[in-house]
Amino acid sequence: MKFIVFCLMLMGGFCYSQTKPNVLLILLDDARFDSFSPNGGPDFFNDSSISRIANEGVNFSNSYCVYSLCVPSRASLLTGLYPHKNGARNNGFTPDSTLIQLQSILKTNGYRTGFVGKYDWATDPQQGWDYWFASIGEDYSNAQFNYNGVVRSYFGHKTDIITDSAVGFLLDEPADTPFFLMVSHLAPHTPFQPRQQDDSLYDSIPMPIPDNFYFFQHNYPSFLRDFHFYIQDTIDLDTTLRLYYQMLAGVEASVQRIFSKLTSRNFLDNTMVIFTSDNGHLWGEHQLQVKRLAYEESSKVPLFIRFPAWFPISGIVNDQFALNVDLAPTILDAAGIDPSVYNFDGISLKQLYDGSVNRSSIYYEVLSNETLPALRQVRDKNYAYTYYYCDGLTEEFFDLNKDPEENENQILNSNYQQLIQLYKERLDSFKVALNDTIVESVHNCYLEDTLYLANGSSPKFPFTLNYSVLPGEVNVQLYAPSPVTISISLVNMLGQVVYAKTDISIMQQQSLSINTSNLTIGSYLLVAQGNQLLGSAKILIGNK
Repeated sequence: MKFIVFCLMLMGGFCYSQTKPNVLLILLDDARFDSFSPNGGPDFFNDSSISRIANEGVNFSNSYCVYSLCVPSRASLLTGLYPHKNGARNNGFTPDSTLIQLQSILKTNGYRTGFVGKYDWATDPQQGWDYWFASIGEDYSNAQFNYNGVVRSYFGHKTDIITDSAVGFLLDEPADTPFFLMVSHLAPHTPFQPRQQDDSLYDSIPMPIPDNFYFFQHNYPSFLRDFHFYIQDTIDLDTTLRLYYQMLAGVEASVQRIFSKLTSRNFLDNTMVIFTSDNGHLWGEHQLQVKRLAYEESSKVPLFIRFPAWFPISGIVNDQFALNVDLAPTILDAAGIDPSVYNFDGISLKQLYDGSVNRSSIYYEVLSNETLPALRQVRDKNYAYTYYYCDGLTEEFFDLNKDPEENENQILNSNYQQLIQLYKERLDSFKVALNDTIVESVHNCYLEDTLYLANGSSPKFPFTLNYSVLPGEVNVQLYAPSPVTISISLVNMLGQVVYAKTDISIMQQQSLSINTSNLTIGSYLLVAQGNQLLGSAKILIGNK
């Protein structure tokens, strides 16, 4: 087939042809991998346009970010490097300005580059972008944007405004010039402010509350009890999840409009369409609502790619791990640019798809910050080992075959010690291979056992919670050496509070009885709460 080749001789000149593919990257903020139907998302959420990308392409169903936080994750996407290398160590940081980013490489090679939406570390136009429309702040209504250096407010909902700009970019795109367009939604990030047409969706539908809405019982990292991001009950969580899916409904409408414009401009079949999120989010698992952490719900992300030149319809890669640092080399590979010269930490996903590269385990990091201790994790399909930078030895080891929800920390289980040592060595090997030489600060934290807390003195709180389960009641004995006011609650395994008593004043010792005669037989969580969580115990209520 004949095609016209254009060559422009400049310093660092380039050659490109009309056959170079376009690239559309749709990036969400805090969207869970399991929110979407190709990954088992809920039936009530209609994501037909989003799922079309996977159904007409490939679903990398084991895709993870390397650091579950906005700035570090997005910087890794554009640089192809881990945050310990690219300089974006936390929110508020910026990538190393000496590093060449994806958009600059594409621009140098003849692409028209456009950015629309949340950039995170900048609102002024950045190097490598021909078209710049960056949102300012996190308000969704009548928000400000920087349009090619001019700041003004735009009427309407931010998700729709971002979509309007993306469609406008495609409308103006010359047919003979390849483009790279990054559409970076703030949705579904908080504050949840759905579009008016979406704000009553799912009102009569119960939300998918996780079945592990409780702290795991043994060897729990102590800093999680001091965390501000744990959820008291499932009533608030039900409301939160409904708003979350209402926000995603706006994104679904956006993807539908963008698909329509790609089709009308005859761009679709020569465009690599990528759909992903910067990170995941815990929504109730272990009673937490937070990102950053290495638990799967936080670090795993959706990754769907439609690109007929590489991927047939309804492909799925579930035996390999994909990472967000793979997106830059993947896009360059599709554009006919050799990614190997840029020393990325990632690889082209085409190599994972065709089996020429096998990635069976991954390395995850959180760097020093004020919110929680730094951590490193190595994960494969069978096990996950996490090391926290605490002054007391704090580690986790999960057997993902027996415990895919990461509810049982086996780090002190003698049956796993050989495996644990192997995974420690693998973590050290990753650190060497990725040149992770950062000296992290150490937090005050340790492993605590919630059963020990429930039947003895906590090493951190001079407080004792004892209990006895009788037919039709639970007797609770509380002891504190100095006056304290607490609350006691009983939570079922759906996370619903079935008993609560507040303002319990303990001078030294206090007893109370909880009537359980009307409760369903099963497991419950007994929780003692002061200014922070004091202790909890999983109890079994049997015959009445």
